Amino acid sequence: MNIGIIGLDTSHAEALTRVLHASAAGMRVTAAWPGGSPDLELSASRVEGISCRMRDEHGVELLDSPEAVAERCDRLMILSMDGRTRVTQVARTVARRRPTFIDKPLALTADAAHGIAGLLKRANASWFSASVLRFSEGVSDGTGKKGEVRVEAPLLWNEGSPGWFWYGVHAVELLFAAMGPGVEAVRVTPTPDGERLDARWRDGRTGEVDGKTAGDSEFALWRGGRRITVTPDFARLGAQIGEFFATRIPPVDTNEMLEVVAVLEAANRSRAAGGAWVRLM
Repeated sequence: MNIGIIGLDTSHAEALTRVLHASAAGMRVTAAWPGGSPDLELSASRVEGISCRMRDEHGVELLDSPEAVAERCDRLMILSMDGRTRVTQVARTVARRRPTFIDKPLALTADAAHGIAGLLKRANASWFSASVLRFSEGVSDGTGKKGEVRVEAPLLWNEGSPGWFWYGVHAVELLFAAMGPGVEAVRVTPTPDGERLDARWRDGRTGEVDGKTAGDSEFALWRGGRRITVTPDFARLGAQIGEFFATRIPPVDTNEMLEVVAVLEAANRSRAAGGAWVRLM
């Protein structure tokens, strides 16, 4: 099975390529479009080096457009770090109806996320989007869906992904993996060392993210008085992508993926409103 990548400005391209090439399912990343965003220093500074390593170390052919990659390959991974590019990249590849994995963030607004879902649905193309932390060990054991979960997370900023869309997406996906969808409203308030996101579910459950903007911090999940350290696990994410590419059955429901974006958008609106509760649209 030939896999194509859109966007070589992220280390995720190399990490997922290694996992897929090591699998026993005969999956190979064979082509990629480097992409990159010249106005984002983090993207522009990475794309050349990663592209060269993908070509020289992994045997990936570099093509000149997303359309060329979609035509050449059986499956797609849209990995560009710049969430602003998502709608355009999906629009340029969707005609080939390839099963597609879209890296976080799916989009930077709820409207854009719904637009992506609509494009793929009309093309009858299967897809999913997830953070590398969603499938990490110990995250989803079902117990959080009965009570309250607290997430600790580094909260970093990037000019191309406003507010909580850059690193906050990892923390919010941990909440969803542990508690499921159904968020009614969120608020974000300042803390001495960062920001706190409170989420309220329609059934009365609550979840919390303690985001640290200063110092060294790690991702962790508090559940039932127990702290679970959560580390990025590309092997587990790659296994989910591989299974999805083989079966075309996404491991995350579309409505849940869209709700994650809606929560992030509401979090940014709450920040702008001084910590007011914001209901999901």
